Amino acid sequence: MNRQELERYIAEEYGVEPEYLWADDNVTAVFRHSNNRKWFGVLMKIPIEKLGLKAAGDIDILDIKLEPEMVSEMVASHNSQIFPAYHMNKKHWVTILLNENIDSSLIKALLNESFRLTFS
Repeated sequence: MNRQELERYIAEEYGVEPEYLWADDNVTAVFRHSNNRKWFGVLMKIPIEKLGLKAAGDIDILDIKLEPEMVSEMVASHNSQIFPAYHMNKKHWVTILLNENIDSSLIKALLNESFRLTFS
């Protein structure tokens, strides 16, 4: 799943458009609930080495919230695609690499969980 596919899915599934918080940054976007304004996703482009990977260049990532037990489970079982959160609380959030190597149904399921956890 790439950035455009993710944005389209979120718009169709939750009726939420990306929100760009900084005037000089049209890449970093948050997705939040309209009722409580809580974030359920953060879309960013970061240098891949920030995740500890030995590669060069930038990559699109999605940060989402999960239950703490699920965070450790996802990081352990998908260690080349899901990481402790970049720029968020590592106990409650994970970072997902957005590329062709991760199953889009997994991203959707985890995003649904993040949406549920941040709803109220």
